[in-house]
Amino acid sequence: MPAPRAECPWPEGVVHFCHWYRHAGLLRVFWAKPVVDLGWDTKVNGGCGFRILWRIRKRCRPARLWLLTHPVDLQPPQPEDPPQLVLFPEDLWERMQGPVKARSMLYLWRATARVRRPPHPEARVQILDTWTPKDRERFQAIQRASWGFFVPPVAGVHRVLLAWLDTEPVGLAYWNPHNGNLDFGIHVVRHRWRQGIGTRLLAEALTLTQQHGLPLLSVVRVFRSLRQTPGTPPLWGTTADRRALAFYRAHQPDFRFLVEQRAPLPAVSDARKTAPV
Repeated sequence: MPAPRAECPWPEGVVHFCHWYRHAGLLRVFWAKPVVDLGWDTKVNGGCGFRILWRIRKRCRPARLWLLTHPVDLQPPQPEDPPQLVLFPEDLWERMQGPVKARSMLYLWRATARVRRPPHPEARVQILDTWTPKDRERFQAIQRASWGFFVPPVAGVHRVLLAWLDTEPVGLAYWNPHNGNLDFGIHVVRHRWRQGIGTRLLAEALTLTQQHGLPLLSVVRVFRSLRQTPGTPPLWGTTADRRALAFYRAHQPDFRFLVEQRAPLPAVSDARKTAPV
């Protein structure tokens, strides 16, 4: 029996979240991996909990995920426990307790949303359901010029949004039609940053999401470090993380979440346990 909608921060409710999460397994990040089994099993005052079984390197691994509407006093994990993951509204970040091992953002827009900055007036977006080796070379060049490495699209799943200026491929996004997620984010070659290319891709992704009858467009960014820059809320991660976060925030997502993996509390040494008071 699913948890009541009021106990789940996900805007479309528990059933939609489960569908979205199953298809987010392509990301293979610390909190979303290929799912073997996913089920709601716990309700708390302020959220609900899920037990997950992931497939990792041909083996099944358990995890625990909490969706919270406000801070909840969760039992800290022990070193031998499965990963404990917490998804909560970003504006609660100061009130969440416990050491953090990894952190990610998850932003969502209603399909009817509009971009908040002007897109490049001359950029055009080509939508590809299949691609050639030459296309793949273009994808690789854009991602390497954007974030330094390459994750290829998944044939039969992704619709690739390829941005052009004249004859130059300058931007890239993979839109997942199963859950409306921009898998691996939006990428623009560095010499075209801050020119409205990313905005053009985001606008096209919103149009696709609405055309396909999906309620939400989403994007995930895992921060490469736990460092934070002061602000309300702060910017997290490396310089590249902060730049990406600022871009997405500028387009005013309808829903802004953080996802954290809780770290076990530091062990108390035997010497300390037995030390006289």
